[in-house]
Amino acid sequence: MSSEHVFGYQHLLVRVAGSVAHATLNRPDALNALNAALVAELHHFFGVLQARPEIRVVVMDAAGRAFCAGADLKERPLTDAPRSVAD
Repeated sequence: MSSEHVFGYQHLLVRVAGSVAHATLNRPDALNALNAALVAELHHFFGVLQARPEIRVVVMDAAGRAFCAGADLKERPLTDAPRSVAD
């Protein structure tokens, strides 16, 4: 394995150097709000980590002026929103 590996996602920038993965939320125009694509990318990334025991640390940050504004409410109507945290 090389000393650096970069994953290819649309809204999540990931760089792995040795045993450290750096994951950057990359939707600065939306204050890094979570849309379906970013949630899917995060889910995939953390799933991949299960098969990569050599990665021992994940450093998360975000592009722009906000870490994460929460859910992207523009993505779907509020009437379809889950009613509980479990949903």
